Amino acid sequence: MRYILALLACSSLLGCAGNEPAPEPRFVPASLTINPANTEGICFSALTSARCDHDTRCGFVAAGKRFDDRDRCLNHYNSIGYQSLQGCSTPLDRRQLRQCLASIDSASCDAPLADIGTIEACHYGSLCRALP
Repeated sequence: MRYILALLACSSLLGCAGNEPAPEPRFVPASLTINPANTEGICFSALTSARCDHDTRCGFVAAGKRFDDRDRCLNHYNSIGYQSLQGCSTPLDRRQLRQCLASIDSASCDAPLADIGTIEACHYGSLCRALP
């Protein structure tokens, strides 16, 4: 009799296990939603952010300097855009993009990075994937 009661108890627990509500989906703020069709925009944002990090570290972002604050720096680089990279016929090479961002981070402070194409790792030929 004990075995029958134990079997019934286990089967009722197993039967209820499937009735648990599905877990809530992971919360992702709308500002962080990534549209797979717009991954280039994400890459360009990373490039802009790295350029402004460089300019800040080098003293080009401060009152009375090239950019008064980070927002003006971001707006400037976003407004001049990345026309040479927008011509890529394939998505940007993510591994090469990481190398480009590291090169921007370690770039000399002799001058602001007006043209990232002068950095070998950030050159059009380096970032645009070659078609197979």
